[in-house]
Amino acid sequence: MDRPQTPSIATRLGTALLLTAAALTAMPAAAGAWSTATPDSAPKATAAKSAKTTKTAKTPTRTTTPRRTSLTTTDERKPLAMGISLIEGNTARLGDDLDALDAWAARSGAMPASYSIWSDWGGDSAEFPAQWLLRGLRDRGVRPVIFWQPVGKDWRTAPQRYAYDRIVAGDWDAYLTRWATDAKAWGGRVIVRWAHEMNAPWFPWAIGKVGNTTQNYKAAWRHVVTLVRGIAPNVRFMWAPNAPCGARCVEYSAIFPGDEYVSLVGFSSYNWSGDPSVGMVRMYKKTVTALMAVSTRRIVAAETGIKGPGAGRDRWLAEGYAGVYKAYPRMKGIIYFDIDMTFGGQPVWRLLASDDSLDSYSQLLRDPRFAGRM
Repeated sequence: MDRPQTPSIATRLGTALLLTAAALTAMPAAAGAWSTATPDSAPKATAAKSAKTTKTAKTPTRTTTPRRTSLTTTDERKPLAMGISLIEGNTARLGDDLDALDAWAARSGAMPASYSIWSDWGGDSAEFPAQWLLRGLRDRGVRPVIFWQPVGKDWRTAPQRYAYDRIVAGDWDAYLTRWATDAKAWGGRVIVRWAHEMNAPWFPWAIGKVGNTTQNYKAAWRHVVTLVRGIAPNVRFMWAPNAPCGARCVEYSAIFPGDEYVSLVGFSSYNWSGDPSVGMVRMYKKTVTALMAVSTRRIVAAETGIKGPGAGRDRWLAEGYAGVYKAYPRMKGIIYFDIDMTFGGQPVWRLLASDDSLDSYSQLLRDPRFAGRM
């Protein structure tokens, strides 16, 4: 159902509110899950970034937080990269992304390995991110991860515009060429997570909506990757479905486009109950196993978190990251979804001082096992 929207929220979040409404509409009253009574399969909205990310103005003067430094481990296991998704910077003022990132680093005591940037194909944030933002991230040692969503402001009135068969037909080639040309001009590495959670039913780009099939999805993925890579080889693509969610979701094997079209594989997985006994290793097991069955690429938890506030979140983080590091050598990184989603009727995922989760995460940032680069 559609939820009432205040002007201030609508201004800050734009398309994300529409996607949240769609996700809540798609969510059944009692969805099953393999890991907890409150499922990974429960949909969550991602926050679309505002038009400021396309501006080309000079970076505002600020006191720069020291860049992220690399540590080394004494074993053969490569360190995990700890990325972050934020929403504090989602306003219209130029430079607030970097302000938000610096504020987060001040709270946590260190820069994250990656920073998530939302971009909607048909929205104000459609263009390749502005160089002032990318320079700021580079100067801080932070990798940009672009959540590239084939949707726009007109997704309700013109949903067919974003259908996979239209992408394959070349309707978006001019946009893709412009975007890739800007990416090449930037030259630095960026990671693109395109059409995420496509295996689940809640987003407008889901398999089964507007004529989307497993075949034209794979064809669209290959089309996008081939065109963009041909112009901008510095762009890395992350294929990132939702964690397996039963009969409602499409099997990975039916939609995986092939390792030659993928640089990384990722997934979304959340502890919706806030129960710290449901550890990260247990949460991730089915997903990691399924991804390893279709791909040889390294794996990223592209969205993850635990409902808060609550007792035991600090332990969930400390034990979870250590457990994942030990149990899943193929894992490259974990991107924590540090966002309060109560505006969409969903949990607070944020790391909080009140339940010691922020302090626990801060300690992990200083551990050599978690000082990897994305």
